[in-house]
Amino acid sequence: MHFNLFSYVLIIIIIYVVIKNFNKPLETMFKHILMVGLVVSFNTNLGNFFQLGASSVGYMFLINIILATIGVILIITKKNYKFKVLKFGFFTVLSLIIGLIGLKLRPYTGGIIIDYDKYVGGDSTRIYDLTVTGASYRFLINAVCFFIVASSVYNTFTKEDIIKSIKFILNISLAIYLSVFILETIGNYLLHISIAEKVFIPFFGYSHPTSVNIDRYHGLFKETSHYALALFFLSLLCVVDININKQINREKNIRKGIIRFLFFLFLLAISTSFIGIFYLFVSMLLYIAFDAKPKYKKIFCASACFVAVILICIIMTGHGNIIPLYERFEKLFSSLSRLIKGESADFSSEGARLTSMFEMLVLVAARPFFGIGVAAADAHSTILAMLGTTGIIGTGLWIITMLKASNIKRRCWFFIFLLIGALTCSGGNGGLTEIRLLYLFVAIGCVKFKIYGSQNATTLNEKLECKLAFVNFKENNREKNSY
Repeated sequence: MHFNLFSYVLIIIIIYVVIKNFNKPLETMFKHILMVGLVVSFNTNLGNFFQLGASSVGYMFLINIILATIGVILIITKKNYKFKVLKFGFFTVLSLIIGLIGLKLRPYTGGIIIDYDKYVGGDSTRIYDLTVTGASYRFLINAVCFFIVASSVYNTFTKEDIIKSIKFILNISLAIYLSVFILETIGNYLLHISIAEKVFIPFFGYSHPTSVNIDRYHGLFKETSHYALALFFLSLLCVVDININKQINREKNIRKGIIRFLFFLFLLAISTSFIGIFYLFVSMLLYIAFDAKPKYKKIFCASACFVAVILICIIMTGHGNIIPLYERFEKLFSSLSRLIKGESADFSSEGARLTSMFEMLVLVAARPFFGIGVAAADAHSTILAMLGTTGIIGTGLWIITMLKASNIKRRCWFFIFLLIGALTCSGGNGGLTEIRLLYLFVAIGCVKFKIYGSQNATTLNEKLECKLAFVNFKENNREKNSY
């Protein structure tokens, strides 16, 4: 059994959180451990908690188990526990089990591509007669844990908790991304070595071999696309944070939020991830739709457009081993055209990603209602991978569960529509059980300032108005008494 250095660090942090909150309500311990998990998931996906032969346990799988254990205790002991989210989660897991039973009774013989890069390159190897394996049961356990966690978040997190946690996550992530960016810049352009290969991977460990390139920004992630996805999620959190500060008129925090947001957009642009450019414009569109204040709109738009245009021009020229952007668009449309005609895609990253999406559509067509019940090969699309795994019924139930957990209101549908659209074009298999995605939905729901876990949907502005009215009432009485 092999542990990475970060595994020991994570154990120490969790033990510290448990000891610190031992005499406090269990909800407090749950919230703090969830914060640890969110900081990890937003900042790295390198390595595993431990490796035992060919099997491994990831950092987030371990944290999921711990959170679910606390969640079960909360379900048993907490008074007035609301089962609305857990109910939809149960039906989602049930659809997954039905898919597994169907896979057991009638194995999927269409075959699944495991390595799309090799497949596009000419290796047509597929896995045939796919049946239920140990990975299937582990995926099912992870799904059960996830929905218990989702229900516990709904029952324990108040609006104030969400607001504080957003600020905490953004501040920690900003410090980590800025530090790593400086280190990678020094390594890439001054020392001409890969800091990821020399420093980060020995500390966090490899989860599987991946490309570690000099002249590219990976952050603490396996690939630039994973790095870009994390930055996209953080930029959406920034939009939520700015909108919250608008509601409570905190001018200083609005300016800090815009600076954070622009920094994450800057990292997206220089990440050299092709999908990162897509994330960049989706983030800008969402900011404009939910802009902080009219007077900041022109400042942001001017600075963001300047940053975007300059950096895109740099990327389009190509440098080092970076493929110019216009060439990647050419390969994208060429591969799409070939796949539509029934031919094999071009041998490229774009060809492999599009092939994975088309193959997942074939899988959905074969078993549309409940999917195949097991995490298939990486589909490079969170929503399509979910459709292939749980079918239309399971995916629909998952979306409903997320909406119920987050109390999302009508005003945020445009936000959710763009987020789901982005997850259809990118991501991977982990969306069904990804805590940071759950948290993002909950944070978006906070834009309406719903009081979580309470009967009354009181807004923060209403609270402030009540306080101001009470203060004015006291002042008026004091003036009357003085006469």
